[in-house]
Amino acid sequence: MNQSSKRILVVEDEASVRGLIDRILRREGYAIETASDGQEGLEKLRADDYDLVISDIVMPRMKGTEMVRELRKENEALPVIFVTGYPQDDSFSLGDRDKLLLKPFKQQDLNDMVHDALMDDCA
Repeated sequence: MNQSSKRILVVEDEASVRGLIDRILRREGYAIETASDGQEGLEKLRADDYDLVISDIVMPRMKGTEMVRELRKENEALPVIFVTGYPQDDSFSLGDRDKLLLKPFKQQDLNDMVHDALMDDCA
């Protein structure tokens, strides 16, 4: 798998977390785009092609789960990693292709989950 050809959209309202994920994944060779909320994320997803979405769940304007629900109407196959600091939030359910990463997370956990999500996409 050529990581530099893999495009990932990171949707996160906290600039520090968004920047951290961006830096970690760029160091791994991925092409990263970012959005600061679900509405902006959905606009970017509709305008361009991505191999993976990493999204916070709780955000202003549009939650990550709402963004993915809208996305699934147009692209059922795109893998999503939800990132949250609220593991007790059971107001959503993960789809077959979705993964959950709890904040705070270790750099290696993020890398492993991204690698697994992209490998699943190739299988």
